[in-house]
Amino acid sequence: MTKTIGLISLPGWDDPTAQELSDISHDKIEVQSVMLAESVANYTLDGMASSDGALMEAAARLAQNGCDIVACVGTSLGWAGQPNTNAARLRARRIAAKAGVPLIMTGTAIIDMLGLLGARRPALACTYHPADWKNAWHHYVFNTGFDVTVAQNFRDAGIVGPASLPVALRNPSPKLIKEAVLGIAASAPDSDAIVVTGMGARTLNLTLELETTVGMPVLGADTALYAALSLAANLSLVEGCLGQLTSYLIPNELSAAKAAETR
Repeated sequence: MTKTIGLISLPGWDDPTAQELSDISHDKIEVQSVMLAESVANYTLDGMASSDGALMEAAARLAQNGCDIVACVGTSLGWAGQPNTNAARLRARRIAAKAGVPLIMTGTAIIDMLGLLGARRPALACTYHPADWKNAWHHYVFNTGFDVTVAQNFRDAGIVGPASLPVALRNPSPKLIKEAVLGIAASAPDSDAIVVTGMGARTLNLTLELETTVGMPVLGADTALYAALSLAANLSLVEGCLGQLTSYLIPNELSAAKAAETR
């Protein structure tokens, strides 16, 4: 049965999520997208934290158009203004209940996928996020119960990259992302995973190479969202497409078949 996935995106960039989802799924999916107005998603933490009404309206519109599940593309839409993941989950449930459709937030998906990986000491590569966003994200992850080893943005790492939102979303080059991940791995070798945010820093096509180089899981905002969607929609994914995380995401019926083969 074809699943229809709704995406709520931030303004000011060319969001590749719809195409990438189709590329990594063996199952047929349909994708619909809604972009928030710039007056709502104004690239301030306060603006993201007060976006409940706009998210509810966008999710309800996608549900009315036949979407089975809706995902918010943009890490900060899920965690801005929330002290920890428990609070963020409650907020997402309230929005989903009003909209009448299941809702996935990238900010909680990252936490869930760290849990699947068994990571407890993540390093946070915050790429182009400014200092106040980096610090707020650090506190959110720490208050959720993780022992954060380090949090760095491009400036902390001495990397010259995009400096302001939303211009920074178009888009950090793979070279900059690699430099940030390799640098943070070297500065915090006791980490057991590296988390890469925000959504403009695309890691899907870099994950396997990065994990091989740094010797630990690398979890991007994009790949965490895809993993959460694959679980929610029971999608069969291309083998290894999300790096080490992929092996935890095999649909139940495939897991049973593989288990039977080994008996």
